[in-house]
Amino acid sequence: MSLPPDEPPEDDDGHNWTEGKSDDEIADMYEWLEAAGMVGAHYVNEPLEWLTDRVGEAVWTKQAQILESVRDHKRTAVPSAHAVGKSFTAARAAAWWLDSHPPGSAMVVTSAPTFQQVRAILWREIRRCHAKGNLVGYVNQTEWHINGELVGFGRKPPDGDEDSFQGIHAQYVLVILDEASGVPESVWAGAEKVTTTSDCRILAIGNPDYEGSRFDQVCRSEAWHTITISAFDSPNFTDEPLPPGAPLVDADWVDGIKVQYGIDSPRYMAQVLGQFPSDRLDGVVPWSKISEARLRDLGDQSGEIVMGLDVAGPGEDETVAWIRQGDKALAKHVFRSPTPEGVLAEVKQAILKAGVTRLNYDSIGVGHFVSVGLDDLRGVSMTAVNVAEAASDKARWANKRAEVHWFVRENIGSWDLTGIDDVTAEQLAAAQWFEDTKGRVQIEKKDDIRKRIGGSPDSADALQLAFWVEPHAGSAMSGFWSMS
Repeated sequence: MSLPPDEPPEDDDGHNWTEGKSDDEIADMYEWLEAAGMVGAHYVNEPLEWLTDRVGEAVWTKQAQILESVRDHKRTAVPSAHAVGKSFTAARAAAWWLDSHPPGSAMVVTSAPTFQQVRAILWREIRRCHAKGNLVGYVNQTEWHINGELVGFGRKPPDGDEDSFQGIHAQYVLVILDEASGVPESVWAGAEKVTTTSDCRILAIGNPDYEGSRFDQVCRSEAWHTITISAFDSPNFTDEPLPPGAPLVDADWVDGIKVQYGIDSPRYMAQVLGQFPSDRLDGVVPWSKISEARLRDLGDQSGEIVMGLDVAGPGEDETVAWIRQGDKALAKHVFRSPTPEGVLAEVKQAILKAGVTRLNYDSIGVGHFVSVGLDDLRGVSMTAVNVAEAASDKARWANKRAEVHWFVRENIGSWDLTGIDDVTAEQLAAAQWFEDTKGRVQIEKKDDIRKRIGGSPDSADALQLAFWVEPHAGSAMSGFWSMS
């Protein structure tokens, strides 16, 4: 092989360099690239051929579609079933991207909900692929270096920091969001910031979480090319040959999910069909119930008019109130005065204008000032709700916060939420629950919700307080407390 010339043959656009060139010109380019050590460069438009020739691997149909989509589309979204080779495919996309573009021109950035997922899942597969193909450069647990230059890395940026990927400068940037359903909004925003040219790509891949989530919105967007993978698409359920060494989902596992949870369950929809269920598996208030309540018009209601007030401290979030009458949410108020006194004045005005007869307010932090600031109101009963206190049933709920959330879960089926906005609905669906060490219902921390959705669920908290009824308070809704 001859030594490379001073510069490669003229290239039209640096990417589809074979287009319009003669066979001799293409051969000259191959020779230059190979002599220069860029042995994978002629595969820049052939990811499947690259995988076969450079790594000695084969993929099945859906995996091939993903690799070709990354080549052809700016943004690729892949909601997929469990154990269909998601991270395997994403790792091959990363390796193909770096090996086929000239060194120094390409960059791969990956992220996932946790650093452990970044390192132990996707980058484990990247390391395997790199070693198997004896690819250029060297790879450690979360980084790829070529000629001493960092060309690929996996990170879990701090929640809320959409600038963590800033400073990335390369013509060809590929961002991979693994386990995309758990990736916070700030990382989605950061991915867009570093892929601003037509030569850049984003691949978002993972199990579906629930309708209305950020991942679901992406998969429905015309700006994204979406490839849905069901368990029934995999070779274990078709006549397609199974690639050697591919541990894909099989019929026994699918049958087990079917028997345990049923074919209409969120788990079956997400993990078997690769579809977004209307309800997330660990969600406190099901999205399906919220959607039904937003369509349930009960007409005019009678009875007391109740305000739920979520009080923010100075410079923190927003002070939000919701007003309901009977089972119907009526109106939302947002108070933005820079001082507590100003907020109280605005709250008082809203109470008087709506004819509120009962006020439920969050008494934690600055909330305790409400009772003092509004003590001159006549005909308004006030209830301080301290969600950090013990629940009425200490064996069932970890604290009052869990009790209030569960109250909404159990009673929303009779409410009229036709008047609530999209933000409130999304916040209401955001909270997740789990069992604590004593088997009680525990709600995730508010800070965790704030990080995941990019803001505080103040509006949902105010709505919950508006509908909240203290145990045995004599309301028709207090029948909940006799439930098992």
